[in-house]
Amino acid sequence: MRWFISDTFFGCDQIIERFGRPFANADEMDELMILNWNQDVKGDDQVYHMGNFCLSECPDYMKKVLDRLNGVKILFTGKYDEDADVMLDAGFHGVFESGFVRMGYHDCFLNHEPLPMSAPKTWCIHGKEISSWKVLPTERKICMSVDNWNFRPVPEAELRKIMDKTSNPWN
Repeated sequence: MRWFISDTFFGCDQIIERFGRPFANADEMDELMILNWNQDVKGDDQVYHMGNFCLSECPDYMKKVLDRLNGVKILFTGKYDEDADVMLDAGFHGVFESGFVRMGYHDCFLNHEPLPMSAPKTWCIHGKEISSWKVLPTERKICMSVDNWNFRPVPEAELRKIMDKTSNPWN
């Protein structure tokens, strides 16, 4: 099974105030996100993280968090992520700037930035736009920021439903 998430900012107290996250501190936020992640993601499930995993500049902290998270973790780097070698050493299984996956009959461009999609049936699955929007159907964009999805990863099936409904409103 595949899951999608973004902008977790593990270990970052500043993000709580900046985006009005409902937590007293980063420890409380991290524990809820780890709990939510592990309730959903199992064994060899793949988790595509659309960037800004952790603001902490401490690779040891990132490793501790990643060691506690279920699944095969693949990162599409955001502005606040370390370079690929650091992220791989911390525990990501793959680190990329962007990529493509197929979901049903939809091609999906995976990236931290919400780039415009010009090809028909191609969606941008991204991060960055924290609390700005969840889905922009006319632009074929879905923002995976945890703030938009109750601080948990989103299953591919849920994204496919959104894309299918938007692509064919007569479903």
